[in-house]
Amino acid sequence: MPNELQELAEIVKKRSLRIGEFTLSSGKKAPYYLDCRMTTLDPRGAYLIARLVLSKMRELNIQADAIGGLTLGADPMAAAIAVVSGIEGVPLPGFIVRKETKDHGMGDRMLVVTGFMLGFVLVVMVGEEAQEMQLAHWLSTTRIEWLDAILPSWAGLWFAVFPTVETLVAQALAILLVLGSYILAGMRSMRRAR
Repeated sequence: MPNELQELAEIVKKRSLRIGEFTLSSGKKAPYYLDCRMTTLDPRGAYLIARLVLSKMRELNIQADAIGGLTLGADPMAAAIAVVSGIEGVPLPGFIVRKETKDHGMGDRMLVVTGFMLGFVLVVMVGEEAQEMQLAHWLSTTRIEWLDAILPSWAGLWFAVFPTVETLVAQALAILLVLGSYILAGMRSMRRAR
């Protein structure tokens, strides 16, 4: 899994990250632009995302009947995960949540937790990778003694929460990335509704 994660990081860097001067939809300037759709629509990127999500679901014993999310962003990931899960012999159907309700069809109700689940998996993966980089001495290790004293031993095993500044900062950045994307998506949809 570490090799797949490293390969995915390289694809994100190559396909999704742009360095330069960019004007965001808010009108603000940014020195970089990250468009993860380019990775989720890349054949190898989609495959690696699916493998990593399915692996993390197995590792954390997450049981699901289907995977999906709000169209359009979740569609490539849901499709890739559905296909790879079928190839691996444990089919996990995908679904799409429309932005607006349709007045025909089967009217099935589903609880959509994929955004939370994928965000949680991302935070756990970031924590694990940061700790592995620390163990390989690629990343410095600044222990937080008081947190080390109160943090249960299973927190690292189950949730990849380790009492070091570097792992917690990396996980906080991952949380900010996820929350920021939800907030921006909400603001964008409200702007479109006007």
